[in-house]
Amino acid sequence: MPWMLSGSPELPETGPQENSRNIAALLLKIWSIRANDFKYFAEDFGEVPWNIMLDLTCSAHHGKTVVASDLAITYDVPKTTMNRYVDYLHNIGLVEKKRDADNRVRVLLSLTDEANDMMTQTLSKIAAEMGKAPV
Repeated sequence: MPWMLSGSPELPETGPQENSRNIAALLLKIWSIRANDFKYFAEDFGEVPWNIMLDLTCSAHHGKTVVASDLAITYDVPKTTMNRYVDYLHNIGLVEKKRDADNRVRVLLSLTDEANDMMTQTLSKIAAEMGKAPV
């Protein structure tokens, strides 16, 4: 019987099973925040687009440039597939594509201002939720 239903005033044990439940609950909450914040793109907005957005967010904060071929290697996705994901994010207004001035073949990727604002809000909500997590 779960500790809360047993009538016992004692605190629950926080063993590995309890930690696993807390982690699972936190992960579900994070997934829910992301799904809600990007609900207008939910039909096609899965793990790879989310990872691209995270990568572009982190890269921008570290002053690094990103190209689709690097993302394809990082996430072990064929270059043609990665290009489709990047084009999708570009077409819905979340990713900017600019030709590299030094290498006209390379296309540099970055978040649009709207996407940057969305990521800041979403990651702030996730950070707040993680601060509450009893892990």
